Order: sequence, then structure tokens, then C-alpha cells
Amino acid sequence: MLPSAIEQLVGYAQEMGVSDSVVGSCADMDALEIDPTFYDAIMAISVIEHSGSVEGVRRLLRQMIGGTRPGGVNRVTVSTDRKVTACDTGEDVPTGVETPMSKEIVVSMLREEYSGWRFETLSLVPYKERLEYNGRQVVWTCTDVSFLAFKSK
Repeated sequence: MLPSAIEQLVGYAQEMGVSDSVVGSCADMDALEIDPTFYDAIMAISVIEHSGSVEGVRRLLRQMIGGTRPGGVNRVTVSTDRKVTACDTGEDVPTGVETPMSKEIVVSMLREEYSGWRFETLSLVPYKERLEYNGRQVVWTCTDVSFLAFKSK
């Protein structure tokens, strides 16, 4: 989704001497096709909530599951229950999330889609930050659903 993030990934992979084993790409996630059983690890950090629909999120998760080799790992973080409030007026500001979801929906979806996988972690992490967003000072709050699971061998 962010070319700058892919550039950082590629740079870190080169620094660590693993660039031959790391593939980064920017793509429309609603049209993304992941090669079956190709990857040892797939990460989606604060990305899937930008899909065009809940069904698009499910489709992406299924692509990740199918694209992971037996014994491989998926790492997912989803920003849920987002709220952005203008500091000067206290009014709500649009969050820019295409598919806003609650933490309950995301946890349920992950448990359903990843049934049969070994869950290493599934945690809810509250997040709050004051920052500049679209030229305004805002308070940004959400709950990150953080997930790490291994596919059965």
C-alpha cells in the first residue's frame, strides 16, 4: 500500500543480508493473487482494513493462508474501532479507513479463517496518539488486533 514501506523493507533486508529471501510488493489488495504455498512468512501490518469490503478482507486472508507453506507463519495487525477527534473542536474527523471493523469482528474472522493453525499470539492492544492528520491536530485512538499463527505441517 505504501511504496515507502516497501523501500524500507528492501533496505532492511539488504542490511541484514537476507535480500534474496525477501519479496516486497505494492498492489491493490482487492485484486492481489498470492502464489499458492509459496511463502514461509506473510505479514500484513495495518493494511487489510484498507480493503474495499469485509468480504475483500476475508478474501485477502484466504489468499495469505493459501500462499503460506506448511509450517509457515502469518503475522497480521488490524487497526479496529478507529476514532479520530479534532483537538480544537472535539469533532469527529473521517478516519480514512475503507472498511472500519470492530475488534470483535476481526477476532472472530481471524479465528474462523485460521482454524487449524497454531495461534502463537492473538492480542488486543489499545492505541492513542496525538498527531497531525490532514493538517489538523487530532487525537487518534483505536485497538490493534495483533495476530501471529503457524500453519500446520
